[in-house]
Amino acid sequence: MSLASDLPRMDDESLADACVYIDWREEEEAIVEYFAEKLDEADKLAAIWKGDELWIVYNGKEHKLPLTISPKDRSVALSSLAVVLQPKYEFRFLLQSAGSDTLSFLLLRREEWEELTRSHPDWLNRHFEPMKIGHDYFGDEEIPYVGREGALPKANKPWWRFW
Repeated sequence: MSLASDLPRMDDESLADACVYIDWREEEEAIVEYFAEKLDEADKLAAIWKGDELWIVYNGKEHKLPLTISPKDRSVALSSLAVVLQPKYEFRFLLQSAGSDTLSFLLLRREEWEELTRSHPDWLNRHFEPMKIGHDYFGDEEIPYVGREGALPKANKPWWRFW
């Protein structure tokens, strides 16, 4: 029996326990370690510092995190991990953690998410939403990530909100 097949029968507390918790003050390399613990045994994930640059190493391939040196970097790490772990894995946001300073994400293999989508779509939609890559979950802004390191688009605000 897999975790994915057990999920729809779990109470809210057990469901939350299956997730990775990310506090808004978390260190980026710790976030990588938390997800590394959830991967299949054959997959290797680590965070390494090279000077003042943080790199994710997934199965021998290195990816530089486009850190902003701000609290947004928690979400930079999350979005970057989501990109790096594709196509094998996907993680989704646990909706019951919304609005907290500690958010929860569940990592499963893509085929497990697909099976849940087929077998329990209503349950899945009540509890999880797909990861919004490039979204700052703690500040509700756009952020860079692996594969989109460049300048972010300017906020589309009315002219009077710039004062």
